Amino acid sequence: MKRIYIKDRFYYIIAIVGILFAMSTLFSFLYYMAVGTLIILLGLCVYEVVKLYQLLPKIHISRALHPKLSLGDDYQIKYFLENKSSQVVKITLFDEFPEQLQQRQAIGSYYLGEQSDLEAQHQICPKLRGQFEFKNMIAYISRPTTQLMEIRKDFIANETIKVVPSILQMKKYSLYTLKRASHLVGLKKIRTIGENDEFELIRNYQQGDNMKSINWKATSRTNTLMVNQFQDTRSQEVISIIDKGRTMEMPFNGLSLLDYAINSALVISNMVLQKSDKAGLITFSKNIDTFFKSDSKTNQLQLIMEYLYAQKTNFSEHNFELLNNTLHRKVSRRSIIFLYTNFENLVEVERNIRFIEMINKNHVLVLINFINTELEQSIEEQNTYQLEQVYTTAIAQKIYYERYAIEILLKKRGIQCIFTKPENLNINVINKYLEIKAKRTG
Repeated sequence: MKRIYIKDRFYYIIAIVGILFAMSTLFSFLYYMAVGTLIILLGLCVYEVVKLYQLLPKIHISRALHPKLSLGDDYQIKYFLENKSSQVVKITLFDEFPEQLQQRQAIGSYYLGEQSDLEAQHQICPKLRGQFEFKNMIAYISRPTTQLMEIRKDFIANETIKVVPSILQMKKYSLYTLKRASHLVGLKKIRTIGENDEFELIRNYQQGDNMKSINWKATSRTNTLMVNQFQDTRSQEVISIIDKGRTMEMPFNGLSLLDYAINSALVISNMVLQKSDKAGLITFSKNIDTFFKSDSKTNQLQLIMEYLYAQKTNFSEHNFELLNNTLHRKVSRRSIIFLYTNFENLVEVERNIRFIEMINKNHVLVLINFINTELEQSIEEQNTYQLEQVYTTAIAQKIYYERYAIEILLKKRGIQCIFTKPENLNINVINKYLEIKAKRTG
């Protein structure tokens, strides 16, 4: 009996019956009309419940989920509804979504004809990493002809799905780079700054070869001009370093800055491995939480994804001194480093600039800092008609324009930096990596 629910139409009829009983004090014949209506109503309700119980075994609902979900990307969940009975039914479908999604509304109401099926879709967008537990689907089944009663049926469909750093964004920007590299058809000249610096072989001199590359020892032995041939630098170590301090928990569009950095680290690692370089990962805050050595083995990207999947902010201060010491001890080769952090004020930068300069001296450092888009928007939209609003706007402007002072300080110290809005992070990091590779600064 707990599965049976009374619909609105039942209450409307009961209200009419009540009115008839009230008016029967004036008109006696209405009493018998009210009693007759009540008996018919109760009889229809019993009949409806019997029919609905007969329908239950003939209604089937299933759900199709992706084996893995990507952080911050939209996904469509598919629901397959099947009616094997000879009656038209109405189904109102609910799904017990994971608590992280905070969705409790109905998927929808659907009418299924006799011996028919239907496919429904519902869009979700996970904003947190971790394990998402999808539980049962709940269907409220009724018959459109009477709409007096409905019955609940639970469909067991417990599933646990992992939400990992964005695979879709990784593939998207991988295709973007290929498209960017192949916008012309056929042979094309590519201008690069500097010389190729990895020795490949010694060959005969050809017209147009650089005179500086002549190998005089090989020339004297063979009595013909021989030159050293070099190839592009490969196996360059590229390390993504993610600051997990408290400032990286700041949210933008439902995702924290840490989540944006994690998605970007996966995208750039995939790009690095496609370019025959070595990708590595370091995460830190007060301590070094993850140190994954740069490599180019076949499962390197999968391992990086597993490390990124488990990262969480621990709300402590970042320790750049420890980061510098770790790089000095464990990374002997000059590497390209993308450092994802979020400096909020100039004092914080000045306190750590000495260690950042040491890292920049030994490696090619690119420091990535985020622009507070919500603060920028609040400055533009603020109407300064009241004294309180004047103070609020002044403080917001001071914080916002201090970002420019931070950028100037870093550039004066010779540190490459990217100041970016969170939504433009991936494309800016990819462009910087391609720029560094073209200049041969590694």
